[in-house]
Amino acid sequence: MSQHEISVEDFITAVMEEASIPGLAISVIKNNKVVLLDGFGLANVEKNEPVKVTTPFNLASISKPILGISLLRLQDKGFINIDNDINEYLPFVLDNPNLEDEKITLRHLASHSSGLYDAYDYEAFGHNEESNVNLRDYVEQRLSIKGNAYGKGYFYDSAQPGTSFRYNNLGASLAGLALETTSEMSLHAFSNREIFEPLGMKNTAWQLNQLMMKDIAVPYELEACIPYIKICADESSLTMAYVLGKLFDPPSEYKTLAAFPHYGFPDYPAGGIRSSIEDLTLLIKAVLNNGNEKIKLLSDTSYQQMFQLAFPEDVAQGQRFFWQESHGMIGHGGSNPGAFTYAFFDVETKGAIIILMNRSPDALTSWALDSIIERISTTDTHSFKTLELFSSLNSN
Repeated sequence: MSQHEISVEDFITAVMEEASIPGLAISVIKNNKVVLLDGFGLANVEKNEPVKVTTPFNLASISKPILGISLLRLQDKGFINIDNDINEYLPFVLDNPNLEDEKITLRHLASHSSGLYDAYDYEAFGHNEESNVNLRDYVEQRLSIKGNAYGKGYFYDSAQPGTSFRYNNLGASLAGLALETTSEMSLHAFSNREIFEPLGMKNTAWQLNQLMMKDIAVPYELEACIPYIKICADESSLTMAYVLGKLFDPPSEYKTLAAFPHYGFPDYPAGGIRSSIEDLTLLIKAVLNNGNEKIKLLSDTSYQQMFQLAFPEDVAQGQRFFWQESHGMIGHGGSNPGAFTYAFFDVETKGAIIILMNRSPDALTSWALDSIIERISTTDTHSFKTLELFSSLNSN
């Protein structure tokens, strides 16, 4: 049966079943109108709780451009300039020991061209609670010469800022610290006051303790095995997972979903936001229109800066101010343990596709994401079940 012989909703359900995705939320905007907004599957498998449009998912790295909007809001208030030396906004001195007279800016951090190496510290994650390492300590320990994880400048490259691209979570965390230091507010408090509350985003927060944990989609990973043979794979073995899932197609009793904790991230500006598909739709609508009838999101200058190619293409690789370009669209994807997310849009046509899953990415979830995007992209607007429910989301 052709994929277009069944409804979009039935197609999504079938793809989820084949890829063993427990829960998924999706929003589709076409011609500035929300034409699909729905939840599928389960937010909590153990409790049989369905995904709702109000269910918060971990957005993973989609958090970064939301940080970027917060920084540009702070710039519009006159507190920062994204092209000034980042040291103007930090509580410690940032100095690359491999360079002299270098100048790292927020634009460098937002385009992953700051000359910093990335950092991961899974031992610092909180399990169903906030991390016991605060943001300032996490960043300062690695980037300050006085830090206990500095390691003779281990996290610094020898490349001048703005000359090479390296995707970097530590840089986003540093940018978040700059916002907190300059605004004298937590990132959550600032974003809540400047973005979430004005846009009506009621189920969005940077940190776990700002939401009811029971309402958040539980993150899962999949383990699949070949029947009668002791060969199994989880998301850490992507090729094997794809082979097992697509070629052998093990029965459901040979597929196991294992729940992760709700992690508290010490580097939360890089990927800590939990948000619902309804809230994220409100945000993307505001990005498409630079606000709504209640709030202008950014000044005209900052709005243009948000979408400007940060540096020449050979350096920037499609990178804007924390947004990225892919296949002619602007947006960002994200992945964390038990989370796989996608939000891309076209400012000219006022269209967007947003997909949130509560399963770790692997070859099967990537196939599912691509399949759903292709189906959405080739479906006529009139084929979607536009509902009055979307009326509040369809205002500019």
